[in-house]
Amino acid sequence: MFNSTRNTKTAEILEQVNLKELVPSDMKVPPLRLETSLQNITWLCRNLMVQNKNHPEAKQTMAKLVMIRNKVLLLGDL
Repeated sequence: MFNSTRNTKTAEILEQVNLKELVPSDMKVPPLRLETSLQNITWLCRNLMVQNKNHPEAKQTMAKLVMIRNKVLLLGDL
């Protein structure tokens, strides 16, 4: 049965994330992808390195994004 309050755990996890602070401002990322959502986090995990592979903070940023995505997927209520 459909539960209208589903995704509350996911929302709680995502509320704690600010992609504009997490992703360095000098990285090449479309501004709309810095709005916090699971879709944008997943997109960043796939595409961030395409334009930013030589950025000094690329690996650390990717590790944080993957950790957040995994936390949502494991603990969230998707």
